[in-house]
Amino acid sequence: MIKIAYIGGARRCGTTLLGRVLGQQKGFCFVGELGMIWREGFIENRSCGCGKPFRDCDFWKEVVVAAFGRPTASDIAAISDLSNHVDRLRFLFKNDFRFASRRHLERVSQYRSILSSLYRALALISGQQLIVDSTKLPSRALLLDRVSGLDVRTIHLVRDSRAVAFSWRRAKLRPQLSVWGSALEWNAVNIAWEYSRHLMKNYLRLNYEGFIQNPSASLKTMSSFLDEAINENFATPEEMHFDVQHTISGNPIRFKTGMVQLRLDDEWSHALPSSDRMITVAATFPLMLRYGYFRRTMSSQ
Repeated sequence: MIKIAYIGGARRCGTTLLGRVLGQQKGFCFVGELGMIWREGFIENRSCGCGKPFRDCDFWKEVVVAAFGRPTASDIAAISDLSNHVDRLRFLFKNDFRFASRRHLERVSQYRSILSSLYRALALISGQQLIVDSTKLPSRALLLDRVSGLDVRTIHLVRDSRAVAFSWRRAKLRPQLSVWGSALEWNAVNIAWEYSRHLMKNYLRLNYEGFIQNPSASLKTMSSFLDEAINENFATPEEMHFDVQHTISGNPIRFKTGMVQLRLDDEWSHALPSSDRMITVAATFPLMLRYGYFRRTMSSQ
């Protein structure tokens, strides 16, 4: 049985950072947003977390051979096309067997077989007992949750919608979303997770802010949930040493090595315009309340 820690949530919610922290644990292998491997890895040949282009990274070369032999460009194009038909948020309800057509179920079965080969190869080549995947989408989590031979533990990471809205405004980040776009996406992804959590075997919700402010407590919670020993590995309560990790896609923090500070990015609390803040709160208030942000909302007005 191959164990997977699957980290999900809306974009800009800190999944890459959490994945990196878990990836530093003995027996854990963080691979980034593995769902992007077909496009950003095989097709676009973007950089691995080690800094090398995907097709030049020795780790991924070995994984690909172990999983698929020597696939041709047409093989990868076919897998990528298959992924586009099943591994997307819009197919969430179809991936729940109650709403699927026979044709879709055939595609799901085929894609699950591909995923099984890929994760088995990752476990074999990395030599680690747990694979950490930060692909984010609940649709993929449901696909994995029903693959024979995989023990999937899903961590739903939630971040304050105002912080997410502000993150999208930063000029250095591309692409950008409007405040309305950010709120709608945050709602859509988290509502999808609320639906999906009841269909999953193992589910844990974790607040990003709580993780950053008290990583020790969060790691203890995740250790119990994953049923794996987790050492804190902090040089100080706010710093951790990051080694090179072979990751696909994600926040640029995946390229950082050496000592990295874990600190709460709360610049939004004074830099997010009040109009944008009100729009975000108005649009996301029900889930903010559910996730414990109501008190913060009232105190920040």
